[in-house]
Amino acid sequence: MLNPDLFQKTLDFAALAHQGQKTAGGQPYVLHPVKVFFEALAAAHPSKKLNMDLLMTAALLHDTIEDTKAGYEKVKEVFGKETADGVLALSKNEKLPKEERMKDSLDRIKKQPKEIWIIKMAD
Repeated sequence: MLNPDLFQKTLDFAALAHQGQKTAGGQPYVLHPVKVFFEALAAAHPSKKLNMDLLMTAALLHDTIEDTKAGYEKVKEVFGKETADGVLALSKNEKLPKEERMKDSLDRIKKQPKEIWIIKMAD
């Protein structure tokens, strides 16, 4: 079961972090993480006994560390280490050469809970 208060808190955080950003189609960027969350939710079969709070928070925040000023420490402070670690794994390391970034991210995702894997596939 999804926690509606946590959903609202996370969505508010994501909306504020992505404020002013637009998608390539001109929509508010925050719609992208919302769509990723719903795609991940659709893939989250109840029999898999997933941590739905982690799935929800990490999906809605999956681009915040990479694309906003809300860094790892802020995400950790507000949503906890597990969510922050998942979001960080979903973030490309801009310090690496471009051709190495995806492999690095996928290697880090493999070390995360299955909820993070689902989010990557949904993205």
